[in-house]
Amino acid sequence: MTKADINQGKWMIGLAVFILLPLCILLIKTNNSLQKGMLIPLCLLFVMNMGYSSYLLISKPKYVAERTAQFQLNIS
Repeated sequence: MTKADINQGKWMIGLAVFILLPLCILLIKTNNSLQKGMLIPLCLLFVMNMGYSSYLLISKPKYVAERTAQFQLNIS
């Protein structure tokens, strides 16, 4: 379960950097008002995506280490 969460966090960061960030930069440079209206929601999506994926990558390895240590303690 936690390995899948770590993998999901890596994928989310990759997608955010390679798809959402260039799309946000492209929308900043255009003059179309409809596209400018999509800039704020896409930037919010980028920020939320990076925040949650960073949380996954920071918290889950610690959780795995704690559970492994607890498992080893219970076996002994």
